[in-house]
Formats: sequence, structure tokens, C-alpha cells
Amino acid sequence: MKRNKFCLKGYAKFRWLLIIMILILDLPCLAKMPPDPCCIFGSKVTFGDEDEGNPLNFCCHGFGFNDIGTEKNVYDENDPVYVDMDADKIISINDIRITPFLTPFAIYIPGSKVTRTDADINASLEDLTDWSIAYIDLNVDNIYDLLDPLYLHDKKRGNYIVSGDIRLTFFDGYFPGSRVTNYSADFNSSSLDLMGIYATTIKPADLAEIRLFNANGNYLNGFPIYDWPDAVYLHIVAPNETNLENLKDLGKLEDIEDIKCMRGIIGSVGVNDIRLSF
Repeated sequence: MKRNKFCLKGYAKFRWLLIIMILILDLPCLAKMPPDPCCIFGSKVTFGDEDEGNPLNFCCHGFGFNDIGTEKNVYDENDPVYVDMDADKIISINDIRITPFLTPFAIYIPGSKVTRTDADINASLEDLTDWSIAYIDLNVDNIYDLLDPLYLHDKKRGNYIVSGDIRLTFFDGYFPGSRVTNYSADFNSSSLDLMGIYATTIKPADLAEIRLFNANGNYLNGFPIYDWPDAVYLHIVAPNETNLENLKDLGKLEDIEDIKCMRGIIGSVGVNDIRLSF
């Protein structure tokens, strides 16, 4: 009896490991997931969530890819992508994985934070130049809402979702952190920008920004210190809310890096914000 019980437990562990492996490898899930399981990477904040209303700070961030794929010096679908939380172009402690990173000995899932002993620590990052965070307007009303899926989108290739774009939310059985292929249901869908990423050719959208909730409340000279407990969001900026662009337009700060790292609390976690870490 004890041996049978042990075998059943071992089988259960193997089954869950197999499910996780399937999800990580960018395949559609085998069963429909709830639209937005609360409080995990890629979920959207809804009314009454425990983090709704938490105060937010600006953060010095960037988006980059680790160029380990087959095509060198350009992004390809084998390159893992990160939120570079200190914008140093190196994978460092507490940077956030947007896509899976797999080694023979470990599986690092989207939304996980890099630790000191991880296999990808200290690898270099290349900028995702002329990308955007964009959404598919399912209601065709030109308004981003709770049902609209979000993507890291290669803006250089136009305004339609293309192969290699990265889902930031759940869509049609696909998980956040998975990549679009030519055979995906969302491939070639029209998209609208919420935020520009390293824009060089056109004025970027400024309807959303990456901000953090300083969970343990640690500051240095008034600046938030980002670390492990802090939650990171794609924050949808309200029309009457301060953002980076209108601070720059008002002449309050001249250096964009100073603006990104400015002191104080700017806004709060609101409905439709996207959780980018767990």
C-alpha cells in the first residue's frame, strides 16, 4: 500500500511537471484557462483585487533581449526577453523575464525575477529598438479595456501582430510570455499602441508606463529602491495623471533619465493595469 501511495505521488509530480513544460514551450494550453487568474504574471487588475490602489513609483527600466538565437545582432524567436529594471543592458538581480528561459538543468518562467545564482545572470542585453506595447482592440472602439490582449510588438513591422511578438496577457488559450507564430489565432491582427519602446522613427504612445509598487517601503534620499519584494506593473495612465511626457513638456525635468527615476509616488495600481512580475 505504501509503495502504491508513493508511486501515485510520483506520478502526480511528473504530471504537473509535464503540464508546466508544455505551457513553457509556447504551445497553446490543452484546456481553457480562466480569463485572468488573479495576481500572476500577465493578469489584469480588476475591481476589488488586493493590490488595487497600491501606490506606484517611476522606475529606471528598459526592454532587452539576450542574443542567443540563431540570428545574430537582431532579435529572433529564440532570444529570451527581459524587463531590464536598472537599464544597464546586463541581466542583473531582479530583472524580470518576459519569455521563458530554459537550460538543461532549470526552467525559468515568464514573470520570474533573476537571482544571483541563475544561469542567465550577467548576460548582455540588446535593446528592443522601435518596439511598442500594443493591444488588439477586440471591441473595435479605440479604447483599451479588460478584454483586450496586450503584446510586446515589433513596431518596425507595422501595426499588425506579427510572428515573434510576445503576449503579455492571456489570449485564446495562449499564456503570457508565449510568442506569436504565423499559425496563431492572433497573427496579423490589427494593433494599437499603448507605449513606445526605444522609439527612433515616430513619436511613441504614452498611454501606459512601467511602474513599481515599493512593497517594503525602502527609499534612499527619496528615491525608491527596487528589490525582490516589489511588484512591477504596466500602469495605464489616467487622462489627469502625471506621466513622463507631460513632466518633460512642463519643463520640470530636462533629463529623461531623471524623469524616469524621479522621487515620490505617482499614481496607484488601477483596473486594467498588467502585472509584470510575481
